[in-house]
Amino acid sequence: MNGNVSISTRSSGGAGGKSEYLKQREKIGVEQNIHLLVENNFLPDLKVLSPVEKKERVQLQKNLHIYKKRLEVAIEKDKPKVIANNQKKIDEIQAKLDEPIRKGSEKRIIDMTVSLVNVQKLTEEQEVWFDDVAKKFYEEEFSDLHMVTMASHYDQNSPHTHGLMQLYEHHESWEQYLLDKYDTEDASEAYSIIQHRWHSHLKSYNLDLNELKKGRRYVTIGQYKADGNKFKPKEQSFDEKYGDDLKVDEEHKNLFEELANELEELNDNSFWDDKFHSAIGSKMDDKDVLDENPYKDMQKELKSDSNAKARRVRRNH
Repeated sequence: MNGNVSISTRSSGGAGGKSEYLKQREKIGVEQNIHLLVENNFLPDLKVLSPVEKKERVQLQKNLHIYKKRLEVAIEKDKPKVIANNQKKIDEIQAKLDEPIRKGSEKRIIDMTVSLVNVQKLTEEQEVWFDDVAKKFYEEEFSDLHMVTMASHYDQNSPHTHGLMQLYEHHESWEQYLLDKYDTEDASEAYSIIQHRWHSHLKSYNLDLNELKKGRRYVTIGQYKADGNKFKPKEQSFDEKYGDDLKVDEEHKNLFEELANELEELNDNSFWDDKFHSAIGSKMDDKDVLDENPYKDMQKELKSDSNAKARRVRRNH
């Protein structure tokens, strides 16, 4: 059975609408076959710094560096009171710098969909099975993310389950999460690993998956060869494939031959040279006459007319 995983990221601004859409059981007045598997609130949005706050943060970092230098001097001079004051200032500044923040409209919501590809409509029993399969995949593979909404949809071409997940504060970004989790240097490689794990997850369940295929019967390679390729479509001969296209009635056939002869004659330069020479007669030595063949335009016009006739014959046929 073929499975597929699609992944996109969203900012917190558009994630709320997406969550509601996934849970919407009625769309355009039509009841939808949706199974809501998980429903949680979004995590509090991380703070976005204003330009003024960014400057304040830079100043805090400078102050932290100053107090650390003062602490080193106090330790060298063995001044316990100064050491305690500087350490207190360092702790206060560090606490402010450790407050979670994010950059602008950073996308920290993960919109993932796992699906079955090219299957017929599932029975109610099979839908329950797929709910369980998809939910366990999300729980096993992404337990370290906050699941906001999980919902299976069965009214579209392929049964699929959406998982709308959110990064926690300690996650730097979705890309960094992928690189760390799957130990890769490229996020696209991590996507391939997720895809492969979804395939493996599907195969780990005991169900006759071939029953879900759209009108197809699958056999092993050994069975296929043993049956003498009986499932292979019979090859048609050339006449069976193209015979109808080659049949031309006698009238069109004769007209094609006439046009072919006419075009051949029009392309024969010696034919036009003969007409030219007989026309100029005694003026063969006249350079002005020899510079231009007076029949050139006539040849061009007749040739164009003959080509047009040939095209009309083909269209009518």
